[in-house]
Amino acid sequence: MDEESILDVIKQHFNAEGMVEIEVPEWGPAGQPLIIYSKPFNIYEQNKINKKMKSGNEIDSLVYTLILKALDKDGKAIFKEASATKLRLEADPTVISGIIARMRRPGDTEEDAGVE
Repeated sequence: MDEESILDVIKQHFNAEGMVEIEVPEWGPAGQPLIIYSKPFNIYEQNKINKKMKSGNEIDSLVYTLILKALDKDGKAIFKEASATKLRLEADPTVISGIIARMRRPGDTEEDAGVE
């Protein structure tokens, strides 16, 4: 196999993992849970999250991870970076931490996903 064929297989494997569906009862309307979707973490995203974690602010890294990885059913981002301040000040960090933990796949480390 040549390099391009191997890279195609790697990409197919990564894309085959699909999206994880996460129910968030605390944030849903009218007694229904909010449904958040997340795709697998790639190395680039993990690196960006790890850099945030190494800056020493766990809450910022959790908020950043949520903004980066929380998607709607069509794969579009739910939150914008402009939402970071509201999420830091008005969202329960325990809920955010739980969402991030459920975004992880088997084999991901908590550090990779932005959770300590």
